[in-house]
Amino acid sequence: MWRLQPILDSYKLVGLLAVLLLLSLWIRPTFGTLRRNQRISLMLLRVATILVVLLAMLRPTKVERTEKVQPATLVLAVDVTPSMTVPDMQGKTRWEVLQETLRSIRPELEELANKLEVHAYSFKSSASLVSIEEGQVQLPSSPEGTQSDIGSSLYDILRMESGKRLAGVIVLSDGAQRVVTPRIDLLQPARELARMQFPLYTVAFGQPRDPSQARDAAVQDLSDHYTVFVKNELPLRGAVWLQGLTNREVPVSLQVTKPDGTTETLGPVMVRSEKPAEAVPFDLKYVPEQPGEYRLTVEVPVQAGELVADNNQLTTYLTVLDGGVRVLYLEGNVGSQESKFVKRSLGESPEIELDYQFIPPPELSKWPVALPQLDAQPPYDVFLIGDVDASALGSDQLERLAKRISEGRGLMMLGGLYSFGPGGYHDTALADVLPIEMNARQRQPWGEEVRKDQHLIGDLVAVPKFPHFVTQLAPASGNQQAWREMKPLKGANRFEKLKDRALVLLETPAGQPLLVAAQHGNGRVMAMAADSTYRWYRFDQATQHKRFWRQVVLWLAQKEGLSQSALAIRMDRRRYTAGARGEFSVSARNDAGNPIEDATFEIQMMTPDGKTVPLTVNRESSDWRGMTPVLESGGQYTVNVTAKRQGNVLKTAKTEFLVRVEDIELSDPAASPEQLEQLASITKEFGGRTMVPEQLANLLKELIEHPNEVIIELETKHQLGDTLFDALALFSSLVGLLTIEWYLRKRWRLV
Repeated sequence: MWRLQPILDSYKLVGLLAVLLLLSLWIRPTFGTLRRNQRISLMLLRVATILVVLLAMLRPTKVERTEKVQPATLVLAVDVTPSMTVPDMQGKTRWEVLQETLRSIRPELEELANKLEVHAYSFKSSASLVSIEEGQVQLPSSPEGTQSDIGSSLYDILRMESGKRLAGVIVLSDGAQRVVTPRIDLLQPARELARMQFPLYTVAFGQPRDPSQARDAAVQDLSDHYTVFVKNELPLRGAVWLQGLTNREVPVSLQVTKPDGTTETLGPVMVRSEKPAEAVPFDLKYVPEQPGEYRLTVEVPVQAGELVADNNQLTTYLTVLDGGVRVLYLEGNVGSQESKFVKRSLGESPEIELDYQFIPPPELSKWPVALPQLDAQPPYDVFLIGDVDASALGSDQLERLAKRISEGRGLMMLGGLYSFGPGGYHDTALADVLPIEMNARQRQPWGEEVRKDQHLIGDLVAVPKFPHFVTQLAPASGNQQAWREMKPLKGANRFEKLKDRALVLLETPAGQPLLVAAQHGNGRVMAMAADSTYRWYRFDQATQHKRFWRQVVLWLAQKEGLSQSALAIRMDRRRYTAGARGEFSVSARNDAGNPIEDATFEIQMMTPDGKTVPLTVNRESSDWRGMTPVLESGGQYTVNVTAKRQGNVLKTAKTEFLVRVEDIELSDPAASPEQLEQLASITKEFGGRTMVPEQLANLLKELIEHPNEVIIELETKHQLGDTLFDALALFSSLVGLLTIEWYLRKRWRLV
């Protein structure tokens, strides 16, 4: 079929140009003595030239239409993980039955190859394309890999087959997804197939395991690291997975390896399951007597009939700190930002153990609120009281608290709406303890408008009155300047009168006291008028905030001599699975707790087989970060670090971590046909379904009869001038006609 495609898609434009060209025939030079036949020849040449130009502008096009069949693509996804070696299919392994199934469908696959594109993939933690030769899928000789990630593998396949029309995806597997951290949600690829209206077929191999038929005892749910202070009790809570051990007493014991290498065994405690399969909690306790690094192993004896014994024990680590300070923080303001950032700063000091309790308002809780922590053993060293009304604590408990301070504990009360006199502390036991004078007229009634006469309003700059351990934020020569650069506090309680024994540590430039300290009996106390030091943390002064609060707590605990000089190496985790890489940080600090900027580190990792591997670190903020090579071998690893400065050794430290070789494929090899059924059901509307291996051949025959192919109409065009030959012919014709006309005009003496 021929059609015209005029320039600029406009017949009107071509027509107008044609008229103008034809009119040019009437504008001709005087032919003089030319004979009639000569004039006719020139006119015919001009007309022929015009026709060639018009032909070029109309662009004749030959259009041909053909039909082509576009085949769809059928995808086979085959599970090649070790769980396929389980012999639970009438004496045969799942792998053997799968291979028999693939051999039995070779004729159908060969016939399908004439109507569809057939692609095959093997999968474990990811999918890989495999070839099909004469209908035979070329799989590995035996299952391999350590994890089966069905969801991520299907995602890989869809990504590699993107843009194609799929006749379907057939998954041949035992259906059990066994992966530590799946890259893609299991159901996501099935949902994507449903969105594109493609079916997912699943073929199940293996039998689901009856929990009562398999026996297993596995320790689980233990953190990989704990930290306590010396002589403090460590509650070690976890669970033991008991399967097939209904109504049996199973002992759980704890083996402790101490810093000096000696071992101690605690327990056992007995656990019992009343169900065929159940995680039964256990609770062990241990009190370390010396600081250092401990290795704790919780163990369950191998039970008769257990197939997997590697999971009968689990190791964790314990860091025991010396010279720790226990702090109890009571806060009554539910919206307090001060408590949030104080907890954050103190929580980063390894020698400080902070417990926090919110005191609810009277409409939410009966006052006074019980505080059994006041009698805790070991006792708290420091008590911090935020915006808490005296009535919430009660006179009896405040008397006990005052007694603790007299015996040598520390106390700080922070500013707030219901702190000090406004909180009703003037007639409590703390009136004698706190370093400020209070009276009844200062009382702030609960729930009423704030008494502004009891508070300093606006931004308040805090300046040290004289050098003191608590207010030392920088070396002596620059400490005053450091405080002038601190973000101003936002308001504070007004201290009308101080006791004779009181020392003002911080005040406003106008002389209003902000931080007052004193000795009470054998203890120390502070009154902090403000509750907005959080502004320092939020406005890029977190380092100063941490240092200030650490020094407050140490001074109250009478441990200001406790050095923060330390070399520490911390693993991000203390348990890894083989194949992972361990990440760690190293920090070196001086006595003031500041990073040693010019420190250098020599770090070596000792592998379980005794080899030494050097490690490197890079500076990140105040710490140094590093990463181990891939941890391939299971067992105990030790990282030793030596900190140096100008070639001199400062300190040495070490830490340990564990690498486990976990065969999660065979730890619970039960098939999961219900999971395959769930995947297929997502595409049920478009033909998806699950089946047994014997039904696969029938499915392929259905696809042979209805291959889901698409007929595409193709249109080819040949336009005058598209090819080089056409363009040259057209150009040559035009040039030839003009040349002949010029030649004749010259010959007949018209030019």
